[in-house]
Amino acid sequence: MHGDIPRNMQALFPEGAPFAYALYGLAWCELQPRLQHEQQEQALQEARWALERLGDDAVTSRFPSDLEPAFGVFHAGWSAYLHGKLIETSAALNEEDLQLFAERCAAIEEALAQSASPFLESYGGQAWPADVTVAMAALALHDRLLPARHTETLAAWVRETRLRLDTQGMLPHAWDPLFDDLRTPARGSSMALMNVFLPDVDAALATEQYALFQRHFYTERFGLPAVREHPHGTSGAGDIDSGPLIMGICPAATIVAAGAARRNGDVLHALEFASTVDAWGFITGGERPRYLFGVLSIADLFIAWCRAMPPNVSAELHQAPRFLRFHGWSALLLALLALPELLLRRRAARDQ
Repeated sequence: MHGDIPRNMQALFPEGAPFAYALYGLAWCELQPRLQHEQQEQALQEARWALERLGDDAVTSRFPSDLEPAFGVFHAGWSAYLHGKLIETSAALNEEDLQLFAERCAAIEEALAQSASPFLESYGGQAWPADVTVAMAALALHDRLLPARHTETLAAWVRETRLRLDTQGMLPHAWDPLFDDLRTPARGSSMALMNVFLPDVDAALATEQYALFQRHFYTERFGLPAVREHPHGTSGAGDIDSGPLIMGICPAATIVAAGAARRNGDVLHALEFASTVDAWGFITGGERPRYLFGVLSIADLFIAWCRAMPPNVSAELHQAPRFLRFHGWSALLLALLALPELLLRRRAARDQ
């Protein structure tokens, strides 16, 4: 991350560098309490470094400065959330940090107060509910760490959001902020991300949306659990938001769904999706593994962030994943691969 990764990711995605910094900082924050004492300070330093890089001109210049909040809700939301997690993790708090975090959250609240839509713009005329959900989680985090100031704003956002669900009752993927109207219905990649943050925003909405996420997007391919990009009964291509799809499966959504399952107390699916990622992740690097041969670092960052999250569960898993269908498909494939050899041997024996 201190080298070429942010620049390389920016060349691939419109938000590649800021995503990389945010995920890197959040992974350190989530992991820090479980590290050895001598490593905990390093974790805080790295998270602080990532937050500072998010504010660099090289990052902010990619976003419109004239939006409210400044640089749009994608940048404002991820910056505020990472700042809040850093404060939550750090034992040594200072007034400057607390004040700046409070100002970040206040700017988001003010922008919502001035907007007719609960889905603020990330770019001019473009809004994605997932970006706003991160910002709402930052406000909720503020009210856990500091005197509550955003309770009414959070409640109002939930009410207004419920009025703008798609036809299947799910949070939309993309929204038209100018006409306050649906642009793209729910998709797996954004539903996975929103379900990571919704438990912090509103428990009831989180429960409803996670159940719908399971119903409409959870599936399997060759016995391995995975997440679709488009709901059951529909189809479509991948794009810059989802990345390439494989038989309708969204690898990015499957990675993040493991984190969503953790945050929603669904231990079974958290383990299943993590196992799917391990099975098809083309892992290299030995004790310091990298996925997809290490060529797509944003995947490593998402995996690290999701696996660093402490699972939100009150009981242990009573039934571990068994992957019986996957083993069945594997046995069939091995049998098919072995069949030509067996036939050749049988023919050779007959000819003798």
